[in-house]
Amino acid sequence: MKLLRRVALTALLSSALVATSALPSDAYDVVPPSVPSFGLLVDEPLTGGFQTISSTVGGVPPFYNGKLLDSENRVCASVSDPHCEGMYSFIAELMLPPCADTASRMCVQGVEVSAKDGPFVKASVDHVINTAPTLADPSTGLPAGGAVALWKAPSVTHAGGSDTYGVVVHAQYQQMLKVPGIQEANKLRLVSFSASVVPVVMTPGYGNVLEVREVPQTVGPHMGKYNYQIAQKSGASGPYIQNQKCLWHELALCAQISSFAENSKAAVTLRMNNDLTGWLFGRMKEVNVSVTPIDTSNNTIRIEGRPVDVPAALGFVPKADVSKYPLVEAWQKLNYAPGDGYYEKSLVDPNSSWGSESSAGGFRGFTTYEQFLKPIPSQGARWLISSGATGNGLVSTGGGCFASTTQLLGIVTTNSMIYSPGPPELKDGALIYKVAGLHTTANGDLFNGTYDLAMRSETARCLYNFTKAPIRAEVEVVSSDGSNQNITTVIQNEKDGWFTLGAYNFTFSQPTIRIKLTQEKAVVPTSVTPASITPAPKASTPAAPANPNKSKTIIITCVKGKTTKKVVGANPTCPAGYKKK
Repeated sequence: MKLLRRVALTALLSSALVATSALPSDAYDVVPPSVPSFGLLVDEPLTGGFQTISSTVGGVPPFYNGKLLDSENRVCASVSDPHCEGMYSFIAELMLPPCADTASRMCVQGVEVSAKDGPFVKASVDHVINTAPTLADPSTGLPAGGAVALWKAPSVTHAGGSDTYGVVVHAQYQQMLKVPGIQEANKLRLVSFSASVVPVVMTPGYGNVLEVREVPQTVGPHMGKYNYQIAQKSGASGPYIQNQKCLWHELALCAQISSFAENSKAAVTLRMNNDLTGWLFGRMKEVNVSVTPIDTSNNTIRIEGRPVDVPAALGFVPKADVSKYPLVEAWQKLNYAPGDGYYEKSLVDPNSSWGSESSAGGFRGFTTYEQFLKPIPSQGARWLISSGATGNGLVSTGGGCFASTTQLLGIVTTNSMIYSPGPPELKDGALIYKVAGLHTTANGDLFNGTYDLAMRSETARCLYNFTKAPIRAEVEVVSSDGSNQNITTVIQNEKDGWFTLGAYNFTFSQPTIRIKLTQEKAVVPTSVTPASITPAPKASTPAAPANPNKSKTIIITCVKGKTTKKVVGANPTCPAGYKKK
């Protein structure tokens, strides 16, 4: 059967410039039904779906402002490369390499891994993949691109029996070259970022390292124009092994994807420039983050967390029945331009096809196919942080306290199949965050959700006009029918200038997480008459103000009828109408 994947196109870019999956085509061991059908796959790649090789490409879209253009893509050294003259856009896909020395920037400074709740072990670089780097461009501020590296964490063996981990850190820059009248759009900007840690085993396999190459189009309406390919270098060798699932290839070697050991943690330390601002989101729990300035333009960012297993799903609707389901029909038509006739052709095509929905913000596709979706085996636990995966640029705006162009404000992570790709929404005094997913896993077990929020303390205080006194949180998870769920575990911490909170063990299909931050009133010491004027007993020393960086958390359970809430804080009390259990 022919399998088709739906890919959203960014304005002004041709399809060849869309980020490609780092996983091979045999990543999904799922066969479509024998009856011609439309389907939807929801399964996020372990690296967020971006390529694993650096490239710089200029492009002309198929059409612009209603005009049909000669679509073309060229491999360019920079935006000023004469070879790229006439291009409308410039895309740089950069892989961040390990830091070579203390002066290195835009690089991976360190990796740490632990297993079975043991201590972190610092990993060292085993080797860097032999792919071609891309050059920095001082005229625009574009950093250099490097290559993915294999890291070794001695004694921290993952499920594959090895101590080797692939660390894939990707930054995508975009510059529009022909957008008249919009000066800001013509500036180079960081539009996406991702960092992932994947356990791998270097095993024999057919292949070679990837390269970016320019090829002429020999057929079609744009014959004679150039396109680009990311493909293995010639001279590939090694045994062919079906369904090997390689994160990357080297000559006669496969970085075969494995799984984390039980109760593992991972931490990545990056040296990043100030282009990375606003909010990150991704896949882990029990998150800890620290940001330390290096200079006025660069920071050291350390992100720590436990990998989480994210469920996957696939659903099909026979093409003959699609008109019975208006939501499905409307969603399928999004693949085609209105009136071009291609949707009608797809209806009579005897092959099945599926689309893929992004986990970040893919609520429409999930809602459309929810009644048909069935859980399938996932790709395993993942450690992944992203920003900008929706194609709308980095999530750095939102107004007021959530607006920043100078610093990282927060990180939201969850194991939910679908999640909101940005900060929680402040509504009616509470932080609202939405997720979605199926109730069960592929083996029939009830799937329990996790949610972690790490936010700068100053951002939380800005939202609520808080003082320096400790912050406490009330957390609710509200099901789609309006009922409150019983969250069995909530953690909260505030230290090193960051406020962190986790809510676990909620269920689906489309619950809303509601967080209300409150604060105790600051204690004002009673004035004491000086002893030299009026003799008095020696006054006791007033208690020192609470240290907002000191980790002290009490968790209480409050009930109101059948509704249960967990309240956390230094001195938590139940909300009005609730009683302490």
